Amino acid sequence: MKSILSLAATTLFFAASVLAHGGGISKVTIFTDQGANTKTSVLGECVKAATPDIPVLIIDVQSEGKCTFSREDLCIGDEITMGEGSRTFTKEYKVGSYKCDL
Repeated sequence: MKSILSLAATTLFFAASVLAHGGGISKVTIFTDQGANTKTSVLGECVKAATPDIPVLIIDVQSEGKCTFSREDLCIGDEITMGEGSRTFTKEYKVGSYKCDL
């Protein structure tokens, strides 16, 4: 099970679509083994997708319309130092470009 979670943490799967009347606004749900976190995202912005020691399993971008999508770009946030020799990183994933036939 840990190897599956490890693989899922490095290989993200997501579905994407765009709101019919949202002007590029989408609902992004980030699933981890600790639960889900839903937020609204502007197309192309970076979405905080992980916290230390909690791997991201799936990023699901939901909305209305018939859509095609491409893989997201990876955005690396600032490095944060926590105590002596302990480091963590803020990982963010940019929602990929996609096109909808509305």
